[in-house]
Amino acid sequence: MLYRTPRDLVVELISLLGLTNVELSEDGSCGLLFDNETNVTLEPDPQRATVLHLHAVVGSVPAERRARFYIHLLRGNYLGRATGHASLALDAAGVAVLLQLSLNTEQINVTTLGEHLTTFAKTAALWRQRLGRSEASASDEEFLSEASLATMIRV
Repeated sequence: MLYRTPRDLVVELISLLGLTNVELSEDGSCGLLFDNETNVTLEPDPQRATVLHLHAVVGSVPAERRARFYIHLLRGNYLGRATGHASLALDAAGVAVLLQLSLNTEQINVTTLGEHLTTFAKTAALWRQRLGRSEASASDEEFLSEASLATMIRV
C-alpha cells in the first residue's frame, strides 16, 4: 500500500467526494457536516506523522447524576462494541463528550478512510441521540443497559 500523509489522504478524500467548499486549516484539519447535525473533524496528529484523528462532539456532561453518566460512557467503550471501535472521551475542560478514532495512515487508503469516516459519522449521530435522550427521559436501568448498548452498532 502506498503511504500517504494524513493531510494527503484528507485532500484526496475531499476531492473524491467532490466537496469543493471544504478548506483545510494550516495544520491540515477540516470539519465535515453530516445530515446537518453531526460535525466530524479530521485532524492530523502534530506529534505522530502517520496518525489521523477523527473526532466529534456527541454530548455534554450533565450537571447531575454524573456517576451514572460516566458508567454509561465506560460501558459504551467496552471492546468498542457500541462505538464502532472508536472511544468516548471528555474534552480538556471536562464539559464536552467526544467520540474519537485514531487511524494509522500507513495502513489505510482513501477508500478505507471513507469507510471509517462513514461508520464514525453514523456512530457519532447515534451517540448524540442516545446521550440527548438519556438525559431527558431514560430510567437508570435503560440508560445503563448493556443490551441496549450492544444493539447500537452493527458492523
